[in-house]
Order: sequence, then structure tokens, then C-alpha cells
Amino acid sequence: MRESEAGPTMQILPVASIVTPVERQVHSLGIDHVREADMVWIAEEAYNAPLPPGWTEHVDANGRSRTYFYNTNLRESLWKHPMDQEFVEIANYWRRALKDGGFWDIDEELVFYFNRKTEESLFDDPRHTTYHSLYTRIRRQTVSSDG
Repeated sequence: MRESEAGPTMQILPVASIVTPVERQVHSLGIDHVREADMVWIAEEAYNAPLPPGWTEHVDANGRSRTYFYNTNLRESLWKHPMDQEFVEIANYWRRALKDGGFWDIDEELVFYFNRKTEESLFDDPRHTTYHSLYTRIRRQTVSSDG
């Protein structure tokens, strides 16, 4: 807040200046930060993902300070991080997992797993398959990016 002769005034910032980079990444990946808040971690992973080999990051010189990415091997540039599509696919995979039965509630006392959507109960943890597959995709992207 600033003081003026008439009293305190609020400084209004442009909307773009108060949106964090991760929030921009959430939007870029098509994740609804309200309805899909449990998927924001995917945007955080995408934001922190290293560039694949041959790619460099730059800021345009037209005064808009937009970030772009350049592939020195292919001599092409993109406005979006070259790994974004991979993370869009991971977000879609997460959505499919939820649609196909969702994730599981755990009864800690009896140690069994219950899926509210399918009303299925299991004693073996069914999440391992889904989580392992999702984790494997993320690790594969990170390792391939590291070069």
C-alpha cells in the first residue's frame, strides 16, 4: 500500500505479474487448478523438468520477455517447453486412472483397499500398478532429458 494525500491507496498489479510460473504451467498443461488440484504436482514436475539434449532456453528480444526454446540440432523453436506434451499425456493418464475406478481408500485398521467408484475391495494394494506406471513415465522423461 502507498500513502497519498487522500490517505492510503492500493497499488493494482497487472494480472500477469501475480501469476506464478507454476500457475502458468498448470494452465499450459490444461489442468484445472480448482477441480483438479490434486494434479498440480504434475505441473510442478513439468516446470522443473530439464531440457532435452540439444534444446536451449531463450527470452525473445521484442520487449515482451516471452520464453522460447530452441533446438540446435533441428533448428526449430517452440514457445512451450519441449517436454510439455509428455506432461500433458501424464495428466491425461492420471485422469484416465480416476475415470477407470479412481484411486483407493485404505482402511488402516483392517488393511484392505476399497474403491468407492467400483465398490471393489482388495487385500493387496492395487495402487502399485497405477503409481508405478505413472512414476515410470515421469522418470523416463526426466532421464531422457538429462541426456
